[in-house]
Amino acid sequence: MNLSKPEFRQLQLAVMASPGEPVYARLVLRRLSFWLTPIVANWPITPNTVTVCSIIAGTAGAVCLMIPGLGNYVTGVTLVLVWYFLDVIDGDLAR
Repeated sequence: MNLSKPEFRQLQLAVMASPGEPVYARLVLRRLSFWLTPIVANWPITPNTVTVCSIIAGTAGAVCLMIPGLGNYVTGVTLVLVWYFLDVIDGDLAR
């Protein structure tokens, strides 16, 4: 299903208004995904590919958080944020 930019924006605003949407997702991730998702949609990848990448990023982030050291913690938190952002993009692509 291909949506026009206004249709995609309207759908995204409806998701942002849902009560379960975290504040940082509404304020940062959804706004970034509005610009990045149309770019990713033109690539030859599926939402399932994005899901696999997000699982890899989330798992790697969790492993980094278990290893002591400031660098590992920063890397782990960054990978967890990448995981969540890829999950947002995955949902947008699936719609």
